[in-house]
Amino acid sequence: MLVYVSTTGDSRKVKRIRNNSQVRIALYFIGHTNGEWIEAKANIVNSNESEKANKLLKQKYGLQTITTSHDIVEEVVISICQRSIY
Repeated sequence: MLVYVSTTGDSRKVKRIRNNSQVRIALYFIGHTNGEWIEAKANIVNSNESEKANKLLKQKYGLQTITTSHDIVEEVVISICQRSIY
């Protein structure tokens, strides 16, 4: 399983991943986790993979992924890969 997450470069999750790439993820719905926690590894992706991920996000979500703010903060794309696969 490979998951892409788009966030701002100054977010806490980016700071944590830069310090420790080992993560745990779970499905989350309205304040509650649904399902089991999965051990995974997270990486901040390079620009080529970031472009690929952004294309996939825009295909799935359309215009919702386009930022309209004038105060643009660096966008960071994170890949999360289930531990047993890597």
